[in-house]
Amino acid sequence: MSGYEHGRERTDDLVLDCDVVVVGSGAGGAVVACHLAEAGRDVVILEEGGHVLPHEFARMRPTQTMRHTWREAGLTMAVGVGDSPMINVMMGRCVGGSSAMTGGVCFRIPEAVLADWRALGLTEFTPEAMEPYHADVEKSVHVEDVPERMRSRSTV
Repeated sequence: MSGYEHGRERTDDLVLDCDVVVVGSGAGGAVVACHLAEAGRDVVILEEGGHVLPHEFARMRPTQTMRHTWREAGLTMAVGVGDSPMINVMMGRCVGGSSAMTGGVCFRIPEAVLADWRALGLTEFTPEAMEPYHADVEKSVHVEDVPERMRSRSTV
């Protein structure tokens, strides 16, 4: 079997045989699933939300997009510690995950974060060691710089 299976449309039990189950179809899950499939594994990707086609997205009002494609309708919060404020955490609930709503905003793991990890004993996490992994994911999900003409000129 390949393709999409909508759980809400099933009236019987579903039994799948696979080597690997990937939970989430966003940029991370999609890249992992692709690599595993290319390595010969039978992969099933499970996604909490539905498959919203581009023409369906185009017809949705912002409130509909939040209700249908954001987990908890966009109300998921990370609780601040100490003086840190609570912040909204955007999580997708559709095929493509959060990438479907953010246009695939991507960035590499900041050096400060890698340094914190190395301080915890994860010494192999250097920018040089991470380079091939960053490059692979960027190629897989087609990361591109925003063209200069589209960048904000704000000085705020």
